[in-house]
Amino acid sequence: MARNTTHTTDTVEADEITVVIPTLDELVHTNLDEKSKDRFVKQSEQQVVNPMVLAKLAGCRPQMIYNYIRAGKLPSVTENSTQKKVIPFSDAQTWLTGYLTKKGEKALRIERELAAAE
Repeated sequence: MARNTTHTTDTVEADEITVVIPTLDELVHTNLDEKSKDRFVKQSEQQVVNPMVLAKLAGCRPQMIYNYIRAGKLPSVTENSTQKKVIPFSDAQTWLTGYLTKKGEKALRIERELAAAE
């Protein structure tokens, strides 16, 4: 099944349907509570992000992020001062964009299949 798909950082276009992928600022304002926003700001200043905060941004469970780290699909750095895993900010942004793109494409595919079944 061939499909004409164009990827950008903000939208996914497939055939005639377009899904808008939220920007990082939009995700921060919609998916994070005040405590998590403060953590995100402090972490982004250090150019890292915690797996728990990344999971909240992506709208998934934290275990999924830890599984990606364990599988080597998402790099992590263990900070010696806290002994907690953090992800380099640029790698987290790349992963988040890819994850949301795949999620949008899946929603488009399901929507088209449901429309074809009607």
